[in-house]
Amino acid sequence: MERLGLTISIDHWLLHFVVKGNGIVQVENMEYEAGAAQIFAIRPHQITYYEASISAPWEYFYIGFEGGWAPQIMKDIGF
Repeated sequence: MERLGLTISIDHWLLHFVVKGNGIVQVENMEYEAGAAQIFAIRPHQITYYEASISAPWEYFYIGFEGGWAPQIMKDIGF
């Protein structure tokens, strides 16, 4: 079966807030599941693939940001 997701590499941070459903996130040859009430981050210039579950596709909000303060803020909150 063909997978349908998104592969990106961007120049800023992205935080995704999963509201409901679930999916997978692949980063650096590792695969993670993300579901409702979870957050996942995409770092600048990090090739990331993510895909919603077929049986329970996720709904999420995201915010992108950049700046000299961004790496320290992300470190402070656990990313």
